[in-house]
Amino acid sequence: MNDNSKRIESFTDLNAWKEAHQLVLMIYKITKNFPKEEIFGLTSQIRRAAISITSNIAEGFSRQTYKEKIQFYSIARGSLTEVQSQLLVARDINYINEQDFDNIADKSVIVHKLLNGLIKKSKDIQNSKFKIQNSNSGFTLLELIVVMAIVSVMVAVNVPSYFESIDKKALHLAESQIINDAKMVQDYSFRLLKHNGTFPDGGYGIYFDKGNSDEYIVFADLDSDGIYDAPIEMYQEIELPQRSDLSEISVVSSAGTPNTINIVFKPPYGKVFFDGTSDLNEEIIITVKNNRNDTKSISIYGSGLIEK
Repeated sequence: MNDNSKRIESFTDLNAWKEAHQLVLMIYKITKNFPKEEIFGLTSQIRRAAISITSNIAEGFSRQTYKEKIQFYSIARGSLTEVQSQLLVARDINYINEQDFDNIADKSVIVHKLLNGLIKKSKDIQNSKFKIQNSNSGFTLLELIVVMAIVSVMVAVNVPSYFESIDKKALHLAESQIINDAKMVQDYSFRLLKHNGTFPDGGYGIYFDKGNSDEYIVFADLDSDGIYDAPIEMYQEIELPQRSDLSEISVVSSAGTPNTINIVFKPPYGKVFFDGTSDLNEEIIITVKNNRNDTKSISIYGSGLIEK
């Protein structure tokens, strides 16, 4: 039975959640066989990403506006893409055999299609006039008047606290996203030996630019200079969550506040290169803020430590 054939009363009624839940169970089962040294590496990363899919579908379902629903369903889709990428890594380093990989990959494609359907349906309803959740028809005039009166009262009472909650959530997501991506590129750098047999001079890095404060870039340092050089490098632009952006970059030892910073993790010892130079005593602080100017900071040390 599809999602449109009966009234949806809980997130567990959504086919997208059901299929994603099965995907999570498959991920947990297959990662039990990963090497023990990966318990804080690839095993933890792929499990967190998988759980994020079902969690964000559930949270999106509970939200009252379709704008928020779209936001959380889109986050779930992003986490699914992260899982798909990590599955490729696991296959290529022989943690997963071809049959298991094909089974999980097929399930991830099903979840991706269902999430696309949820997002499209939510956007269609958001763009239509006078539509309410789980309704196939518009308001009558009397219903519209009553609803507008109720909404007016609710807005007057709840809008300030509502947006405060949204801004806090955006800031938390931005902080978690940067930490996870920094640890991801660090992990990729440290696993180059296992994958390639030798350590190349370059590693993987993350690049911040205050002039482009709503995103940052993760990249492979192909020319081994410790600097992000587009279009030489392989790179991906990562958007920060809505209602958050990059606030400040600071270099503790020099008390400097540069407009850009390159952070490259060099194998095999986790030494970190800041703008092409290495100093184990260095500390870089990346600060993000939300629309209320609340801030959170992430510290990345020359020793390789990443912390809030």
